Amino acid sequence: MANIDVSRIEMLELRYLIDGGNYQSASKLADQLTTLALSATEKAELTYRKARIAQLSGDKSMAIVQYEQVILAKDLGTDNYYIPYSYLQLGKLYEDSGQFEKAQSYLKKAIEAEAHPYEQSVRIKALNRLNELNHLND
Repeated sequence: MANIDVSRIEMLELRYLIDGGNYQSASKLADQLTTLALSATEKAELTYRKARIAQLSGDKSMAIVQYEQVILAKDLGTDNYYIPYSYLQLGKLYEDSGQFEKAQSYLKKAIEAEAHPYEQSVRIKALNRLNELNHLND
């Protein structure tokens, strides 16, 4: 039990707080995690979680900034979903704000992302939203 990485436990707690709708506590924990020495993947995950908190709390502009930071992350490998889900969420945010061309661009990137967990789920969600956008333009 002594070998368990504390940051992983706290990241899991952060995820549960967000999933449970406790955004204020999640935000406080995210701020605390920012002070830890994190790997590139952990930093991307933390930024992704901060973006989710912002989006679900209604701060769309901060969510966009955070998701765009996730997309710029390097050396993450293909075993995570933070970048593809960031594309998907950016597509949704831009669609909601009426910026349909930007939304389409991000949704297409979400569809093109390969070899990550939840690949099929991300692709289906992005395709559905893209189809809805295309029907608006008909």
